[in-house]
Amino acid sequence: TPASSFGEKVVGEEDVSGIPKTVVKPGSQNIEIRNFAFFPNSIKVNLGTTVIWTNKDSVRHNVISDTGLFSGPLLAQGQVYSYLFSKPGTYTYYCGPHPQMTAMIVVE
Repeated sequence: TPASSFGEKVVGEEDVSGIPKTVVKPGSQNIEIRNFAFFPNSIKVNLGTTVIWTNKDSVRHNVISDTGLFSGPLLAQGQVYSYLFSKPGTYTYYCGPHPQMTAMIVVE
């Protein structure tokens, strides 16, 4: 799989020439993990958005893509995990220890 298919690699590829480039960053979207659920549960974001999950629960949670695209570590209360979405599509995900916790991100 080429590096461009992974969100984490996109910025490095854009800077391959070594010449600084002006890049307009679409920004970020926050998702809270609380009460054994993701809030919001379904979002639409622009291509290039970094999604930031913050665990507000006292138990550990993580974020795992149904397709294996991303898989975050177990987060203690107050810890965060982020992922840069570099390809359009619909991404469903869940919490590993609590698979009933599911959500969706649509990247346009």
